[in-house]
Amino acid sequence: MKNYEYTSISNVNAIEISVDNYLPVIDKFDMKFDSSASDNIRAIWAYTMALLQTSNEYAGNHPGMLIFDEPAQHSIGAHDTKAFFDSILKLGSNCQVIIGITINNVDIRNVISEIEEDKCNLINIGDKAFA
Repeated sequence: MKNYEYTSISNVNAIEISVDNYLPVIDKFDMKFDSSASDNIRAIWAYTMALLQTSNEYAGNHPGMLIFDEPAQHSIGAHDTKAFFDSILKLGSNCQVIIGITINNVDIRNVISEIEEDKCNLINIGDKAFA
């Protein structure tokens, strides 16, 4: 979460995983209740990727696929979006990550355009929308 500028708590090192439900907690309280909407998104990114990383490191049974829907919602800035994509690229080629994202600002568009073409498969649906 340090990579994504999580600011709802002062000490991200105090985050623990609950033994009851395996979700992140601070002082035994569910983090989502004390986090801003954008920090909750950042926590979801970090937690979801950590599950895959942990499984890879310890030969777990993660299916090797992550799906993110609108990761740049709730006013997530371009800097954090870039950190998110960089984290995904660091996962390597032994997994598949599917991201549905609306590119409605120039900063996010620039972040996406900086990703090397051989590192992703971009499917642009233009102005079409799903009904």
